[in-house]
Amino acid sequence: MEEDREKRKRRKLNHTIEEPEQNSHQDFRATVQPIAEVAESQGFVVAYDTRKAVEENGQMGGRTIYRARDGRAIVVDRIPLCDACSNPDMGKPYVCHKCGRKICEDCWVHFSGVYLCKLCLMRQEPLDKREFKILLAVANEVVNTGKIARAVRTRKEEVQLAIGRLYGNDYIMLSDGIFHKRYMLTERGEEVLEAYQKIYGTCFDIFAFSNRLRE
Repeated sequence: MEEDREKRKRRKLNHTIEEPEQNSHQDFRATVQPIAEVAESQGFVVAYDTRKAVEENGQMGGRTIYRARDGRAIVVDRIPLCDACSNPDMGKPYVCHKCGRKICEDCWVHFSGVYLCKLCLMRQEPLDKREFKILLAVANEVVNTGKIARAVRTRKEEVQLAIGRLYGNDYIMLSDGIFHKRYMLTERGEEVLEAYQKIYGTCFDIFAFSNRLRE
């Protein structure tokens, strides 16, 4: 009698067990029609379509509306990106005085009273990193070529050649000191150094170089 009761109990339990619930979200997505298909099946047509597009080089952004004869329209918002680095966060955009590209705050330099992109500055006033370091040394009143060479980690002869180029470009000049002549920055050299701070100034090796100058 007890054995029959247990059998009936097990049969009832097995009967009430349900299959695991399937992924209802997946099933729901499979039944959803794209909105365009639904609209088309009910006889609707696009009357007003808004889109976004990347603005062309040199252009500052805006909106263009295209209208068809049947009254439908496409509105295109042109999103300006920095023409130098493609940064979408333009903030206050600037235009390079040389090439006309629009540039973000990270990509412009102010030189000789105008705004330039970094590339145009480097074409107009070529200055490699080694020369920048030497200008920085002169600005910090370090004029001993041997000490500069050790800080730059190059030969003394290379420093002397670079100083000759900087002198020829009117970036440095000779000034009569109390005991001997020494190099110092010209007004143009100060302007070039300041402009190139935005190009080389954040490099780690420039920080390391500045520390070696103080040793």
